[in-house]
Amino acid sequence: TSTHNNKLKIKSLEDENSRKSEYDKRIIESIQVNTKDVEKIHLQIIEISKLLDAINLSYVKKDEFNSLVNDMNKLKSLMLKDSSSKDSTNKSKTIKSKDSELPNADVEKKAKALYDKKSYVESVELYKELAEKNYKPALSNYMIGEIEYYRKNYADAIAYFKKSATLHSKAGYMPVLMLHTAASMEKIGDVKNAKVFYDAIITQYPESEHAKSAKSKLNSIK
Repeated sequence: TSTHNNKLKIKSLEDENSRKSEYDKRIIESIQVNTKDVEKIHLQIIEISKLLDAINLSYVKKDEFNSLVNDMNKLKSLMLKDSSSKDSTNKSKTIKSKDSELPNADVEKKAKALYDKKSYVESVELYKELAEKNYKPALSNYMIGEIEYYRKNYADAIAYFKKSATLHSKAGYMPVLMLHTAASMEKIGDVKNAKVFYDAIITQYPESEHAKSAKSKLNSIK
């Protein structure tokens, strides 16, 4: 009887050790899986950080390039002082002075209405006025960028998009801003940075229509 009891105790201990060993094994496997998940997330964070750094660098480059373009445009303006340009300038000043008397919200409504009608020349003046007054500066600069984009002034568009993104990087229009920035870069021959932006859109807005457009653009330039 004593021997039988001892055998039962030994078997019980063996079963307990077996269960403990199985439990330990599951714990180790769980830790390994979690570790892999953490490493994967960490790598994704690193990749996104690299992407954002690249975006910022390319923005700066485009901003500097745009400054040179603006300087050249100013030089041209000084060299071309004909009567028609003077009349145009005076007319622009008159319109600006008149609209300056309106509340900023009304100026914004008028600017948007003109934009919707594709009256870009008048619309951009009003948005620039709002930006100078620091009224919704992120949105105002974004709208100026959109106008310059549709007017095919791609270097200018990039500069205004950059300023808008710097002021409000979480704005609802960011996917469009990034997509049009990428398209603008592609248009001026900066394909490398255009790809960076297309990739950024796919990474940050994977389920959006903008991501689909970005993928299509990437496939067309690869």
